[in-house]
Amino acid sequence: MEIEELEKKLKSETAQYKIQLIKVDLAEKYVERKDHEKALAIVTELITELRKQDNKQLSIRVLLLESQIHLALMGISKSKASLLAARGQAQQLYVEPATQMALDRQSGLLAIESGDFDSAFSYLFESFNNLIEVETSDEEMRELLHLLLICKIGAKRNDDIPTLLATKSVAKFCDISVDLLCSLGNAYAQDQLHVFVEHKATADSKKLFEFPSISRVLTNMERELLESHILTAVRPYTRVSVKKIAKIADLEEDFVESKLSELILDGRLPGVIEQESGFLVLQKEEGDDPLYSEVISVIDDFTELVSVLERRVTKNLELKEQE
Repeated sequence: MEIEELEKKLKSETAQYKIQLIKVDLAEKYVERKDHEKALAIVTELITELRKQDNKQLSIRVLLLESQIHLALMGISKSKASLLAARGQAQQLYVEPATQMALDRQSGLLAIESGDFDSAFSYLFESFNNLIEVETSDEEMRELLHLLLICKIGAKRNDDIPTLLATKSVAKFCDISVDLLCSLGNAYAQDQLHVFVEHKATADSKKLFEFPSISRVLTNMERELLESHILTAVRPYTRVSVKKIAKIADLEEDFVESKLSELILDGRLPGVIEQESGFLVLQKEEGDDPLYSEVISVIDDFTELVSVLERRVTKNLELKEQE
């Protein structure tokens, strides 16, 4: 049923319980349209109403929906609070496999946003197994499989992936998108920026980037690879032109300059870019130079040795005077 039909039905309905169900359906439709503000307004109103009632099943559904909306709006703390409330109510009664699947899936997505890929995998694998028990599309199953792979890649456990894909319940959902995600993961693990970018540029990868959580993780991985690639090119120098760094890194000069400025502002690269000459001048921090530490250690040892010799000479002179 479309939004217009639901709004029309809402106006004609008089029973409170049915009105609430229509509102939930309406909020879910708004989420599908990515109109999260309207969806949130409906959900907030429903939560206020349901606090006065004893309908935990509907409360769980609404709180879970609120968590999903906050996650879409990147309100992570609010999303976690809503999910915690939903899980708290779910513990007090039996929930359908589909509801449990949705709760586990949401927990997994929030764990991904927190960078806790191991916990995310545990939740999502539970969700995957629960989803097998309910009627669902292959596309939804494959989406969960993509998330499972992202967890392994993000946790740098690429060696676990072949075993996962060989699992009977998983193998039948493997396709070209799974192969592509594995290739992206291997490029990330091996610090191969240009291979990663090449895979990302393929037409098949666009579908992967349609899912927000997957898109954010892959985007962060690409950023990490770019920064590592540029820092590696910079490392041998104390003064070097931005043009030369761009050539070594095989990247556009304007992009490299922008990235270097970002790294400097973030305090991850001690240096300045001379605007007139186009040179990067690095300010070596004493504590960051192993050679500096070694030299200081040698000087300290030498100073201590001199002090010992000086004390011995002084003592010998005193003894001769006494004789």
